[in-house]
Amino acid sequence: MARLKQDHPLNNYSLDELSIEFKKLTAESFKDVLMLAGKDVNLENGLQLMHQAILYANLIGGPKGASTSAASAASTTRPATPMAGDQGPQIQNTPGSISTSTKTSSDLEGRLRKMENSFDNLRNQQISDKVTEALKSVRALAGRPNLTPPSVLIAALGFLVECANKASHPG
Repeated sequence: MARLKQDHPLNNYSLDELSIEFKKLTAESFKDVLMLAGKDVNLENGLQLMHQAILYANLIGGPKGASTSAASAASTTRPATPMAGDQGPQIQNTPGSISTSTKTSSDLEGRLRKMENSFDNLRNQQISDKVTEALKSVRALAGRPNLTPPSVLIAALGFLVECANKASHPG
């Protein structure tokens, strides 16, 4: 099993200690995660959850303030599944490890901002496309005055105005 501290195997932790260490590592509630996974809150499931959390933290890094300095060295030199006698990846609290977590956090924040901008651009494009489609409909209906009742043309114009207002479209 993976370890939080080099000289303290996970098997030596009580359920309460595992819960506290899990909160430090993930910033999530130990019991909530077990319940979401559909597992009973017991020592065996707690050990498995903590083991997986340590391995995952070693791969991606923990939350802001958590330190996973041994993560990069341990995850590149050890197999993902520990072998018999293997101590597994370990997390150590060292002063220089917080910068790694902060860097990962800022990378994630940057990616999130890019995704938000892309989403806003797509939404704006969708609204603009809606205005264009409404305008095409009005032109098509106005182009056939004998086939289009005036109430339908007025409704189409109303929809065009509504779309243009939502898009702040000049018009």
